[in-house]
Amino acid sequence: MVDGCSVVVATAGTRKDWLRRCLRSLRSQTLRELQIVCVSLLRIEDVEGDPAISFIYEPRKGASNARNVGWRSAEFPIVAFIDDDCIADPRWASTVLRRFSARGQRLGCVTGRVLPTRSGAYVVLPDTYGGPRTFSSISLPAPPWKIGGGLNMAFRKEALVQTGGFDIRLGPGSRFKAAEDLDLFHRMITNGYEIDYDPSALVYHEPMDRLQEVVYKRFAYRVGLGALFAKYPEVAGLQGIFWPFALKEARNALSAALRLDGQSFLTSVAGLPGLLLGRLFASIAYTVHPGRVATP
Repeated sequence: MVDGCSVVVATAGTRKDWLRRCLRSLRSQTLRELQIVCVSLLRIEDVEGDPAISFIYEPRKGASNARNVGWRSAEFPIVAFIDDDCIADPRWASTVLRRFSARGQRLGCVTGRVLPTRSGAYVVLPDTYGGPRTFSSISLPAPPWKIGGGLNMAFRKEALVQTGGFDIRLGPGSRFKAAEDLDLFHRMITNGYEIDYDPSALVYHEPMDRLQEVVYKRFAYRVGLGALFAKYPEVAGLQGIFWPFALKEARNALSAALRLDGQSFLTSVAGLPGLLLGRLFASIAYTVHPGRVATP
């Protein structure tokens, strides 16, 4: 039986209302043995003064860096991560903990389902499988974006220690903007761990209201994904996915243009340049500074 869970919220500190809402959902968890760790780029007085929250001021930029700071300060053997624009279901942490307890030491990571907090806006959610699923070395080359997303994931702390945690060259606030979660999923599996996707581990994500936000997010995601492909040139399974994926992006943009669907065209056409640029510049970066994980 696994006792207790630490939850890390990495935040830039600029979305204070959303952050407070996220933290309220964590304080309302049914799991009693819960540590809440908030790692922020900015100081937030009311959060710092909350005795229920372990607040860490971290002036170095990047979500990956903040998450690394967070999990290294975790008191419990299971460390979960949620974004500051999310709300956790009251049973989220207990569901995650129950999954780890049931599956044993080979299970290194659990990802969960993400739903929008409301309708009528632009919803961008992880493209996961519908039902429960286990990913392992025999699942490769499963596309890592099918495993889950960084806004709802949990790890054994010992697995984070073994794999080195998050690559600070990837993720929001870094040069390559995204895919730090997918990179860690890949390294978990190649280090012999299994990953479970459990749709009953549920969080809710705030949709975007402006089209330009969606277009930029699509570009950023694809930059990160291109960098992920560049990081592992020797992994045939990943490289076999790249060009079909790039062609799919191009076909989606062309199809939207022929339908005169401006919204879909803008979001689709942002993806391909991001993917190609991410791969190009990351190929250079990972050649000049090799290594699977870059940490401070």
